[in-house]
Parts: sequence; C-alpha cells; structure tokens
Amino acid sequence: MAATFTSADSQVLMPRTIADGMVKDARTLSTAARLSPAEPQKFGNVDIITFANFPKAEFVGEGDNMASTGGGFGFVTAKPHKAHVTMRFSKEVMWADEDHQLQVLKELGDAGSIALSRGLDLGLFHRINPLSGTEITSWDNYVGASTKRVEYDGSVDADTVFREAVGLLVNGQPTVQVNGAAFDPRFSWALSELQTLSGGVETGMQRYPSLGFATDVRWQLRR
Repeated sequence: MAATFTSADSQVLMPRTIADGMVKDARTLSTAARLSPAEPQKFGNVDIITFANFPKAEFVGEGDNMASTGGGFGFVTAKPHKAHVTMRFSKEVMWADEDHQLQVLKELGDAGSIALSRGLDLGLFHRINPLSGTEITSWDNYVGASTKRVEYDGSVDADTVFREAVGLLVNGQPTVQVNGAAFDPRFSWALSELQTLSGGVETGMQRYPSLGFATDVRWQLRR
C-alpha cells in the first residue's frame, strides 16, 4: 500500500502556491461558482436575514406628515458542507529530480482542482457524492429541491422551455431578475440546432449562431 504524502515529507517539494491555485481553478471550472462568485463563509450554519415584504417609499409635500412603512422579515439558512480530494503516491517520487517532482505536483494540483469543481456542482445541483455516486439524502438545501422547475422532453423548442423556466422566476413572489444561466450540453445542443422561421418554415439559419457546437467554440476568420 502506498504511503500517504504528508506535508512533513514534502516541505522541500511542495510549492506554496499549489493550494491557492487549486481553489482558484475550482472556482473557474465550477458552473455554480461562475454563476454565483462568492467568497467562502465561516464553517457552521449561517442564517441570512431577508425581507419578506420590502418597505415602500412615499412622496410627501413640504410640511406634510410622513407615514411609516410596513414590512416583514424572513430568513434562509446556508449550510456549508466539507469536501476533500485525497491523492496518494509512493515515496519514489522524492528520489526523482526536482523537475519531475514539480511536474507530478502540478498534475495532482490540476486533477484536484477539476475534482473539487465537479464535486461542487454535483453536490449543489444534485446532492450527489462524487466519489460514490450516491445521493446524500440528509441534504435538503440543493438546487434540485426547488419546486420551480420545468422539463424538456423534445416536444417543443428548447428556447420555449427556457423562457418558461425564466418566467417562473420573473413572475414569482418575490420576483427574481435572471442574470445568468447554465445549460446541460445536450440542452445547449438542442438550442444550437434551432433555426429561424419565416412563415412557420425553417430558413436554414441558426436561431442562436453564437452557441457554435453547443460549447464555448468561437469561430475566427483568418486571411
């Protein structure tokens, strides 16, 4: 069995910036982090106070009495969850030259950042434990628990379903302004396949040409 690579063994080998780089890459690669770029909170449940009924302003004339405004408070509870990525390799790495040692650590750092970002998305969206693939039934605060949901089955255009999903937020109480969206690759492909219509007939022109092949592909013209 391979020995665990500890900090005591790796003081000479381990660059101090690897951990920071892993966190930075995890934020960049994670869909959840890109949609909601927030700093980590202190460990432990945190109650966030919200307005259940926003106060209202009032126009008054000079010298008129000013009325108070009513309102109500609500709260949501943020529940932090701990994730880790553990990787082991044998002590033979310590005997390799420094270039090889640094390359091994770089590969581990890159793999760790991908694992953390994927774990963040699987946990936040689906409450799935990435290592086992099982559902964490004790979690009740995840995106999939929302009752505001629509389902795309291919019977209507993908953008129709997307507009319906946005409408659930914009027309809800309280209303929510949508400033970003994340698409499953298959749903993004369905959007990219849509064509503009003329008199109900497809024109052969893409409705959303900037989607490319439903990824981050961007075309560049070269002379």
